[in-house]
Amino acid sequence: MREILAATEEILVENGVEHATMAKIAERAGVAVGTLYNRFSDRDELIEVLLAERRGDLLRQLDESMQALEQAGFREQLVGFFTTLFTHMAQHRPFLKLVFAREIGAQEGRERMSREMFTRLENMLKRGHREKLLRRDGDHCFALTLFWSAKGTLARDDQGLAELSPAHAARSVVGLFLDGAAREER
Repeated sequence: MREILAATEEILVENGVEHATMAKIAERAGVAVGTLYNRFSDRDELIEVLLAERRGDLLRQLDESMQALEQAGFREQLVGFFTTLFTHMAQHRPFLKLVFAREIGAQEGRERMSREMFTRLENMLKRGHREKLLRRDGDHCFALTLFWSAKGTLARDDQGLAELSPAHAARSVVGLFLDGAAREER
């Protein structure tokens, strides 16, 4: 199954959604086309399974990272969260750019993933508030700001900017969020 999903991701990136056929995917995966149709009713279902797998992988990685950093300070947890996120994004960058640009997949899956990410960020931010490192966020803007900052970081190359390492990108996003962009008063 992993080979089929990896082949699907590769073919989508190389050919675009319109030209990613079951035949091309089967050939890349080293299986017969009939094997794909035995498992998936069509290409759209295969793409949905791939998206669900990638989303599940990311959520598991984020949860494991947060569990490993449970005793760390708030800033370190936030950097760890985004380092994990950006590492996943780097591993699947061409595919994710395609997903974000074309909004591939069922809207329900995209919305569910957004809610999952938002919930994880909100829970982390509550800790920052409890530790008196963040002001109260009654409008729930903090998690949205962080979420969109992360998504925007993926698009750096669209603006002619060099890609950042996952750790550097994480420190930049967290630093901007916690420290602001204003110069220190002298």
